[in-house]
Amino acid sequence: MDHLHTVLLSALLSRKVIAIVHDVRGLAQLIEEEPELSEHERAALLRATRRMLAEADTVLGWISQVPMTGARN
Repeated sequence: MDHLHTVLLSALLSRKVIAIVHDVRGLAQLIEEEPELSEHERAALLRATRRMLAEADTVLGWISQVPMTGARN
């Protein structure tokens, strides 16, 4: 895969991950506002959303390591 394809795929993946982060944050807000959840259920679901956000942050960190300029094949 040449450098241009790598850069384009990295940018696309980054946009997709950011969209997922936005959705997970919305989900966390809904969880916090849901009156029918017990505190135990709410806490478990919010821990899960925090794990998802941490994983997304890790992926974005990996993507940021892709050189966007410089060496060409």
